Amino acid sequence: MNKLKLDEKELVNDIINILKNKRVNFNKKKDVIRTYETINKSIISKGFSPYDINNLVNNQKSLKVSVFLKTLANEYNKILYKDLCKFNFKDNESLKDICNRSKIRGYKKIKTGIIDIAKDNINKWEGFWSFCDYKKGKINDIKFIDPDILKKLNL
Repeated sequence: MNKLKLDEKELVNDIINILKNKRVNFNKKKDVIRTYETINKSIISKGFSPYDINNLVNNQKSLKVSVFLKTLANEYNKILYKDLCKFNFKDNESLKDICNRSKIRGYKKIKTGIIDIAKDNINKWEGFWSFCDYKKGKINDIKFIDPDILKKLNL
């Protein structure tokens, strides 16, 4: 941990304190969701961002906490991914609007594009935040706030 920058040390210590005396069963959906969301909420309240965790995971691969966080993000995003695959795209108001205004017609192309983007983000801590509104491991809405997502979807 000596090679970590001061802010990275603080982030790691915060995460370790959250995980103190806790066991996470990666086979239990509720355990994964609760742990991920607790860590995420806590780090945001302390001035860090999901990007900070993602950078920690990518830049400090030898730390046990980084390995744990990568596994946790992967499991959490798999839960969201399964939910995304079942999401009813035809009832989504923002998608209806986009389909009406865009060159691309049809929900199937957009759904396929979004699912492909989700696959690319499954190992990232920040996961699907740029195109999904989710709570407690369940997708509530599809949103298009990230211009990169719109560009990838050719919208």
